[in-house]
Amino acid sequence: MRVADLAIIGAGPTGLEAAAGAARAGLSAVVLEAGAVAQHVHTWRWVRLFSPFELNAGPAGLGLLRGRGVRLPAPEAILTGEELRTRYLLPLAAAVRSSIEIREGARVRDVARADRLKGEALGSVARADRPFRLLVEENGAETEVFARAVFDCSGTWGQPGWAGPGGAPARGERAARRAIEYHLPDPLGAQRDRYAGRRTLLLGAGHSAATTAVALAALARVIPGTRFTWASRRVSDVPLRPIDEDPLPERAELTRRANAVAVGAAPRLRVAPRGQAPRRQANLRAGSSTSNWRSPGPCGTTTSTASWPASAMSPTTGCTGNSRSTPATPPSVRWASRRPSVRRGATGRPTA
Repeated sequence: MRVADLAIIGAGPTGLEAAAGAARAGLSAVVLEAGAVAQHVHTWRWVRLFSPFELNAGPAGLGLLRGRGVRLPAPEAILTGEELRTRYLLPLAAAVRSSIEIREGARVRDVARADRLKGEALGSVARADRPFRLLVEENGAETEVFARAVFDCSGTWGQPGWAGPGGAPARGERAARRAIEYHLPDPLGAQRDRYAGRRTLLLGAGHSAATTAVALAALARVIPGTRFTWASRRVSDVPLRPIDEDPLPERAELTRRANAVAVGAAPRLRVAPRGQAPRRQANLRAGSSTSNWRSPGPCGTTTSTASWPASAMSPTTGCTGNSRSTPATPPSVRWASRRPSVRRGATGRPTA
């Protein structure tokens, strides 16, 4: 039985940094990636990061690439997801492969101590001496990998939270998942047709929600009938609280632009004061508001959106703004009257 020093689950930025560190330390290691290297970064490739390159790269990875003469972005460079992937993560993976095995398409299904049940010999040396057994699904078959230590670097991007109370699914949410986008959408690019001329409910008060709100507002300016409601549990005059003397100018600018959208600088934004609900709320498969995110996205926190034809839902009670009017400043960006306790936003398509 071959036992590696380290098994690393995930070949994203954190997993690759861990692999570079293992290579530097002379450890035997294997990286198990369910998809492709940096695949999640590729899914938000158009997004411009608000943190500079030096905050998105680790010392082990930088040292490995510099030692090979790879030309890297400037420390202060602001990259898109695709630039981070092609200029740093993919070269890093190529360099790591010289001494560390990276297995793409290898999904880890379970991790446990070899030959020990989870309640056996707890805290004993005998248990600690046994390696970990990883059950791996690869190429339609199951294999085993054994390692003395395991790093779970799979992240949370592929495991979005639900919209219901306590982080559980809201009623009907699972049935409506095809209408829900749990990650950053691309309304101005590849997903333009999904959002143009349609009505969208955007949930969340993090920077990913802010990124989406700015994009939807830009789309609404040029495509008639494009409308969206931005909802959040946060009780505030603006969705995002500005950070005093924010050291990241790009983040400060995103906050400013998103808050300007919420207070009425952009057309066709529909908002509802706290305590007022859509007339047809009962017909929504899953609808509420969110903050207190569980998994970070590339811009800070992830968000959720759902779209349907603009005529499919009645105007929100107490809201101002539609395709023919300009929204007034709301006391806060809210949508639900029943105050559902939710984490992570999602919604569904009206049934009628």
